[in-house]
Amino acid sequence: MNHITFPYLGLDFHLNETVSIFGFKIYWYAIIIALGMLVAIALASFEFKKRGYTGDDLADFVLFGIPLGILGARLYYVIFDWSYYARNIGDIFAIWKGGLAIYGGVIAGCIVAIVYTRVKKIPFLWFADVATRGLFIAQSIGRWGNFVNAEAFGSLTSLPWGMVVEGAGVKPYSPFGPCHPTFLYESLWNLTGFIISYFIIYRLLKTDGYAFAYYLIWYGAGRFMIEGLRTDSLWLIKDVVRVSQLVAFVSVIGGIAVLFYIENRKKKAKNIPDGK
Repeated sequence: MNHITFPYLGLDFHLNETVSIFGFKIYWYAIIIALGMLVAIALASFEFKKRGYTGDDLADFVLFGIPLGILGARLYYVIFDWSYYARNIGDIFAIWKGGLAIYGGVIAGCIVAIVYTRVKKIPFLWFADVATRGLFIAQSIGRWGNFVNAEAFGSLTSLPWGMVVEGAGVKPYSPFGPCHPTFLYESLWNLTGFIISYFIIYRLLKTDGYAFAYYLIWYGAGRFMIEGLRTDSLWLIKDVVRVSQLVAFVSVIGGIAVLFYIENRKKKAKNIPDGK
């Protein structure tokens, strides 16, 4: 059981990592991640029907995209925390304990999406818009799995919402005192990103690819800042370069590149003479 308190707010939580259903123990982490995925799929299903595609079209992507996305998220985490997993081989497969790196899942998902859209003859940028809107809300929900697992927290803080983390499974990087609830920061950042993407960009900017570029820039910028507060980062160069900050920086550059590509394509389309 994990014990999490927000001393300045007078909040106190005793959290079991599992729930018993018909005698079977199921990890809350898995339930919360699955809930985020289901919400994302429901949103994508609505968009697919509006575009004239069938539920089978979406099901084909889900069938491959979700399992390979989870695999990519786990491989990414294990590779960059190999010093731990080399000594604990059995934990490599214990994803219910946490340890899914979203960027690994996004990279794997992009590869699947490229192949999928080519086979199905679906415009990639339109599909990427739909997928990243779902990603925003899925990530916002999924971060609460970190809360139950007492992970993804930051350095010490005196801010009113500082939290204290205690628990048998809490790793040694837990600070002794109120720390930044970085899981909450990222959850709120992604929720805000979804609201802007769905209610502003989607409704006002009618060009495929804008929401995809926005996701890369918004999430990348937020992750770069939030990652700098965390004490449990995966390091490319210890105490020098955080893996997620480097990937976040590349993500922002990638989003800007997508915007340039879209604008350049629009200019070329305008310069094509009628009837050509």
